Amino acid sequence: MTQRMQVAGGALRLTAGVAYDRQHQRRRGFVNNNGELGDLRRDEDDFLSATDGYAQAQWAPLAALSFLGGARYSDVRFNSVDHYINALNPDDSGRVAYSHLSPVVGAMWHAAPSVNVYANWGEGFETPTFIELAYRTVGTGLNFDLRPAVSRSAEAGVKAYVFNGQRVNLAAFSTTTSNEIVIDTAVGGRTTYKNASKTRRRGVEAQWEADLGYGLSSYASYTWLSAKFASDATTGLPPQPVPAGSHLPGVPQSNAFVELAWVRSDWFGFSAALEAQYAGKVYVNDRNTDAAPSYTIVNLRAGLEQGAATWTLREFVRVNNIGDRDYVGSVIVGDVNSRFFEPSAGRNYLIGVSANARF
Repeated sequence: MTQRMQVAGGALRLTAGVAYDRQHQRRRGFVNNNGELGDLRRDEDDFLSATDGYAQAQWAPLAALSFLGGARYSDVRFNSVDHYINALNPDDSGRVAYSHLSPVVGAMWHAAPSVNVYANWGEGFETPTFIELAYRTVGTGLNFDLRPAVSRSAEAGVKAYVFNGQRVNLAAFSTTTSNEIVIDTAVGGRTTYKNASKTRRRGVEAQWEADLGYGLSSYASYTWLSAKFASDATTGLPPQPVPAGSHLPGVPQSNAFVELAWVRSDWFGFSAALEAQYAGKVYVNDRNTDAAPSYTIVNLRAGLEQGAATWTLREFVRVNNIGDRDYVGSVIVGDVNSRFFEPSAGRNYLIGVSANARF
């Protein structure tokens, strides 16, 4: 629901609404006999309902200045009905409910026809998922001891169109999270989660786009992120200390992406681009005892596009990791057997055709 009106000489827009979601999953687990399906070990029905009510006001007292404020109330309920019950496995049915009111405020100043300056502050509310609730570190049943994470974030930045068709976005942000849901242990594909007392993320983002003429365009982005435990914590079983200031695992401190693209629509819709991607070092556990090294890879893509009446046909080819570099593409955080690293593919190719019709 949206309502518009004039207040104190400025345009006011009010928005309010309610969202409701419901999910049901039948979860079953079996013994893994060297890849063969074994005996049943888990059988349950999981139900989730989420109700959100929200309201937001946006007011522009001046043509170059606007403010916004709002809030969202969230109520999320989990219910698990256990069907695998015997003398050795008790009834692990249970339910839990979470609720929170999350406010947000912000302002935007149109400093010039092509320059916007903005600032926002708000709270976030993140409940566990059924994946995160699935296992306890000790014992059976769902991990209903997990609490929702509440974050408080602030961001300020500028978006500007500058000379010769260039666009620049700059932003700085800070987020402090209480009870962040993080990995505790990972054993044989079974991952358990816990709440960290407090974490903090601070960073900057920069983006640049430019039309270079003659069908050429470029894009570049860079993110620097400091993600750390803001208070002492423990990890694993038996618990081991994690001092404040330790880096959050699985989060690179730097990411960068650069692209140079060329388009010739008169050549059957020809386009091509050269990409370079960089990712910084990634720690693999809470104690920062090991890390995946940084890497840089280069990719190439090209394609054609034709249109006729309501149809659009696209042919494309893509070569990833042109230099055939060996690098760690992802990590298994907190693996108790120290099998943290998952290698990415070497040089690989993708060729395809797609067709779209507009009705």
